[in-house]
Amino acid sequence: MRGELEQQAMSLGLVNSVSFLGKVDDEILPLAYAACDAFVLPTSELECFGLIALEALSAGRPVLATPVGAIPEIIRNVDPAWLSRTSEAVDIANLLRGFLAGKLPTHSPEELHEYVCRNYNREFVLGKFIKATSGGRRLAACRMS
Repeated sequence: MRGELEQQAMSLGLVNSVSFLGKVDDEILPLAYAACDAFVLPTSELECFGLIALEALSAGRPVLATPVGAIPEIIRNVDPAWLSRTSEAVDIANLLRGFLAGKLPTHSPEELHEYVCRNYNREFVLGKFIKATSGGRRLAACRMS
């Protein structure tokens, strides 16, 4: 859809305000997130886990998103005001208007980064997984031969 979106940006007079980066190399991805005022995730279909939201939050950027898949489970714990009411374009537009008008809550980049580090680090998530799958019992180790 890139060509169509670029044409739409041009017809709306937004070519100086919107950049279409395409695939960004992993090495510079944190810099790309950090260069944004906010990360917009307008998902309309299933978004399984929302790793992209965690990446943007870890880079210290607010994530303005739709309530689709696991995205609400991540964003509601940071700031529920950053979720649109639905995944419809009008609700996404209202969310963006609120952000641009300074009507949405803000959090420091350090606070957002720390949230991800605290709640999604390997040890914390693995502990939750083991507790959920074992009912608190210790799982037996498997040996590979």
